[in-house]
Amino acid sequence: MPISWQFEFHEEVESTQDLVRAKPDAVEGYSVSAARQTKGRGRFGNKWVSETGNLYTSFLLKPREPKTDWGQYGFALSLAVFDTVKELGPAAEFIQIKWPNDVLVNGKKIAGILLEAHDENIIVGIGLNIASPPEAGIGLQDVTSETLGFTSVQRVLYTALGNNIAILRKEGFATVRTRWLQYAAFLGQNIKVRLPESTIEGIFTNINEQGALALRLPDGAEKLITSGEIFGM
Repeated sequence: MPISWQFEFHEEVESTQDLVRAKPDAVEGYSVSAARQTKGRGRFGNKWVSETGNLYTSFLLKPREPKTDWGQYGFALSLAVFDTVKELGPAAEFIQIKWPNDVLVNGKKIAGILLEAHDENIIVGIGLNIASPPEAGIGLQDVTSETLGFTSVQRVLYTALGNNIAILRKEGFATVRTRWLQYAAFLGQNIKVRLPESTIEGIFTNINEQGALALRLPDGAEKLITSGEIFGM
């Protein structure tokens, strides 16, 4: 069954993610969006700059899959953001997905996704730049001549989210993985991977069935990366 989204909007909140977390018994599809966050966060606890002019949204998922497969949702969701950016902005050849789920336009970050497990739920947060990107980022308004509003962008995004979640649940991760690899940034290239205790280098060769990044090390050995931040060289 398709997800029935239930929207809640606030002009300003500390964190949309925390508001969804406070309602773990809500139905799947419960969503909180805000024009501005004062305590937005990204992966690894990094601060997510959340000024007015962009889209900040979080929602509740109740996955059917075992917890070991929950990371697969990040890839389906990044494809949904990819589809949203493509529909509202530039052609596909200018858009890439940086493992595991940041979306780039012309090499600059336009969106980030945060997945947090909470009991038997996944809480998903998405920050999508529209008109007020951080200094190093890019916004949808930078790559289109159309005037984009919060509501219209949210409508396109949630349609794409529903479609890509349905594909993952119906067709499995293999379908998602194949499409994701078409748009993967740095695939086949030398990269640096920042891990909690070190930084390593190698060639990004693939992602496996759980979404781990396959890195070919200089000695020819392969290392699977399940969590880290990647950079081109």
